[in-house]
Order: sequence, then C-alpha cells, then structure tokens
Amino acid sequence: MPASIKPSAVHVAIIVDQNGICGAKNTIKSALLSSAQISINVIDIGITEAQAQELRGISPHITIADVPARFRSWLENFSLRGYPHVSKAAYTKLLMHRILADVNKLIYLDSDTLVIDDLGKLFEVDFGENHLGATWTATQVLAGKVRLGLQQRYFNSGVLLCDLEKWRKSNIEDEFLAWYQKNNHKMKFNDQEVLNGVFDKSNLEIGKKWNVSQREVFFESQELGIDVEDVGVLHFNGPIKYWHPAYGKEIKYNAGLFLKAKALLSDIGFELATI
Repeated sequence: MPASIKPSAVHVAIIVDQNGICGAKNTIKSALLSSAQISINVIDIGITEAQAQELRGISPHITIADVPARFRSWLENFSLRGYPHVSKAAYTKLLMHRILADVNKLIYLDSDTLVIDDLGKLFEVDFGENHLGATWTATQVLAGKVRLGLQQRYFNSGVLLCDLEKWRKSNIEDEFLAWYQKNNHKMKFNDQEVLNGVFDKSNLEIGKKWNVSQREVFFESQELGIDVEDVGVLHFNGPIKYWHPAYGKEIKYNAGLFLKAKALLSDIGFELATI
C-alpha cells in the first residue's frame, strides 16, 4: 500500500465542456457529498455563462478557471483518436499544472465518474518520487502496455492523483508534446496515451478501488482484486453513459452496486432508470 500523509484540504479538478455538463454536475455533487474539506476546480473548456453560474451555485467551494488563449493554441498540436464521443477537452489535462498555477497536489476526475467513497483517503497518498498516481482497467492494462512499449502497466486517466508542483518544475508540457510527436502513430486513447508514455516508470499504483470501470462491473464479470462494496470511484467510461435513456436495463452483473450508485444519484437530485 502507498504511504500516506494527512492533507489540509482536498483539491479536485474536473474539465468541463458543454457535452460533459450533465455528468460533471453529478461528479461534483457526489464528490462534495462523499468528502469533507474539498475544493473543486472546474476547468472551463467551453461552457456557457449560464452553465458556469449553475456550477457555482452548487457550492461555495467551487471555482471556475478559464483556459487562456495561449494554452488553447498549444492544445491545437494534438489530434483526437479513438472513440467519437471524446472531445479535445481531454488533452487539457496536460496543462493542469499551468492552468491551476496555485495548486500543487490534486485529484483529477473525468466528468463521467461518480464518487462513492471519501476522496480524502486518496488525497493522503504520498507520491514519493512519482509525478502521478493512477490505476489500471482490465481491457487495456496489457494491450496498452504492449502497444506503447511501456515498462509499467498501462493506466486509465479518468482518475489521477497529480503532483503538479513536480510537473511545473520539470516543464512537463515539453515532454508531453515531444512524446506525442514521436508516438502519435501508435496512439488510441488521446491524453491517456501521452500520460502513460511520459510517466512510464514515474507513476504510482493508487489501488483499483479508485477507478472502477462500468464495463468491469456491470457488463462483464472481471476479477478486480477488490470487493465491489469497496468501490471508491465508479467510472462510466466509453460511449454508454448512465444519463442515457434506460441505462439500468443494460446491467448484467453486480446489481447491488448499481442500486448503490442509483441511490447516490437520487440523493444529489438525479433520477436514474431502474432495472
């Protein structure tokens, strides 16, 4: 198990565009409900002013950061690959250390995650010499490693524990761009591939409970090494999302976990389809 230290506040970041606003609201609300002393940093990559006001109205612990024009220009160096539902907003993760210049350590969450356990437990983890903490998904842990020629296992970028201070000190954006320019012909999953490539041999295993894919627990029966009752963050990655009509009717496994997620969503004001 990774070593831990007691934090003073839990900093969380989420990147939001107009396509991800529905999921983002629920990710934020679930994080606030599940965790104490939390500060949410919303990185705005194209939401409307009305949507920004709606997000601010959720909690006084939410701040919204714009992406300056020079950073948007830098992001134009990258092209999308893989699933059509993914937007270019994903690459904004590569500049979190610049956009959130006053934050040294944070948990990044994709806007299709649902927080079930206290994020403070994850935030306490000590990086050691690593730049980043993450965990694997069953579908890519080996395939991604082989495709990119990694030394470590391949990780999913939907939940990240980031040492932004180290990122800034090493001007890591230069390494991100250099790796992309050299390896983009092998890429399949956008920013996730760049992060795996650059932080190979410098990423910490945070524990599977902090990023459990819907496919691993609802559509397939995967061996995850944890009890489903211990899931800390549920990740609805892929083209199918829980806010799509009649989502619950597609569930094949772990109905108890689904009902737990459904109850949590109801608590934060979102009614999910029933099984």
